[in-house]
Amino acid sequence: MDGAGGGGESGLAGYIPTYDFNKREDYDYHVSYDYLGGQLGRDLLSEKRKKERKKGRYDMRPVRAPDDEVLRNRIVKTAEFVCKSKNPEGLENKIKSSKDPKMLFIRDEEHEAHQYYLWAKHCINREVKDWELITPENESAKRKQQQTEELKDTEANFSIGTRVEVLGLKSKPELNGTSGTVVGKNSRSGRFEIKLDKTASIMAIKPDNLMYAPETAEEAAERKKKQKESGILPDGCAVHVAGLKSASATWINGQYGIVVGWNSDNKRYDVKLNCDGSIKQLKPENVRVKLPEGWTEYWDEDQQRHYYVENATKKVTWKHPVFSTGEADIGSKPVMEEHAAFEEEDGDAGQGDDTGEPLSESEDSESSADGLEDEEAARDQTSGLGAFEPKYKKVRYTAEGYDPTKTRNDPTLKTLPALRERLNKIRAHLLPDHADAVRPITPTVVKRNMKGPVLCTKLEGLMKDINELSTPLQSTGTHWSQLTPLGCEFADTFLVAVELQMNELALQTAIKTRLQLLNRMLLALQNSKAPTELQPYVDQSCGALKMMFF
Repeated sequence: MDGAGGGGESGLAGYIPTYDFNKREDYDYHVSYDYLGGQLGRDLLSEKRKKERKKGRYDMRPVRAPDDEVLRNRIVKTAEFVCKSKNPEGLENKIKSSKDPKMLFIRDEEHEAHQYYLWAKHCINREVKDWELITPENESAKRKQQQTEELKDTEANFSIGTRVEVLGLKSKPELNGTSGTVVGKNSRSGRFEIKLDKTASIMAIKPDNLMYAPETAEEAAERKKKQKESGILPDGCAVHVAGLKSASATWINGQYGIVVGWNSDNKRYDVKLNCDGSIKQLKPENVRVKLPEGWTEYWDEDQQRHYYVENATKKVTWKHPVFSTGEADIGSKPVMEEHAAFEEEDGDAGQGDDTGEPLSESEDSESSADGLEDEEAARDQTSGLGAFEPKYKKVRYTAEGYDPTKTRNDPTLKTLPALRERLNKIRAHLLPDHADAVRPITPTVVKRNMKGPVLCTKLEGLMKDINELSTPLQSTGTHWSQLTPLGCEFADTFLVAVELQMNELALQTAIKTRLQLLNRMLLALQNSKAPTELQPYVDQSCGALKMMFF
């Protein structure tokens, strides 16, 4: 039996020789990628939604029915039979190949009744009501009637707190024109409970007798001001959707829309999507405010949060330049009042604060070189590598090794520029001959360059760094904990490689096996007292990567 079929050696050893990486481009990964990415049936779901939106409407120009009643009934029955079939196209082809003279209206496109057959099939698929009564002469009247029925069938759904106006009451006409606030809904009767401004009483009113109350300019300005002060996005704010993980809602990710309301009961935004005009209720963490022009959003793998860069000044901030939309921020003040207010105070520049605000890389270091050197010397003694520590083991590493008494309150190491600078200094210290060739570590580089060759180059460079660092580690006696940040960066890159290779189940299993070797290497970095124990794991991982990617 062949190695790929079963028996003999199993796992990676039996799989690698039989897999030809050069044929990857010949395969269609559409189905498998959607399945493993958690998006199985996304295309089918999208088509289903389109059909639902078009149900009851017709896009085709009406066609006059044949005068022969027998022929007309045969066309309608055939169209219904074809539409209800599981394979309409196959059934039509079968009918065409039968050469039945009674089915000439399907086979011959020049037949006088062929267009009526297409019209019948179109209306049956769309479930158009009374489509047989629609003719070219009365089409406009039928369309108006259809639109009126659609408006009547639309159910009003006023959320609690919505301002409404009463109209059309016959039993109490004196209340018509008065305004009130929705305080509840009776699910049995379908009526909304309205607290009227005029009498302060609560009345149960049908949805047909309610409409949104007109809002004056002063009331709108006051409401938006209160929303802004409480940290809630004001109505009309341009946003986009992100972070939805449900299989039925992932299609909304990336869609743009505007905020039309805030539901204080379930703490969700009502967002009207630009793509189809529908209104979705979304959690604050799934609503992202549109960035102003000149700003770029990035993702920090270490801190697991977004940060923002102003392209003109290259200034970096954790805070959104317009608003904050996190659930924890609801009820707090907005992050920024205006876009122009984003300026760092001169007195605090380079010092860091409790919020972990990233510092600018373009600062005048020459004028205060002595002060910065003293600052760096003090930082080397107290801060260490705490920002790089692995998430699966909460320990504190310093340049001298592990010290459980150290805390993680050094804000200067919580920023990307400071992290890169710190790591580059460590690598330059361990590799003085290669200081000019140090590759800067930026977590977002891996996510931006998701192409296979670029990722392979990134992995290869990191493996070279690990191999190069292992030699001076043993010869100079430098503590092994200084390799931990590099190992973490390699782990992040390796995880991206796993995501890219999720197409093939066997390849996924093989990569997971190599990932276990990597975890063993990182554990050795933390728990080993003898640096020589690190080298076997480095060799195994390096050899595995060459076999898998190069």
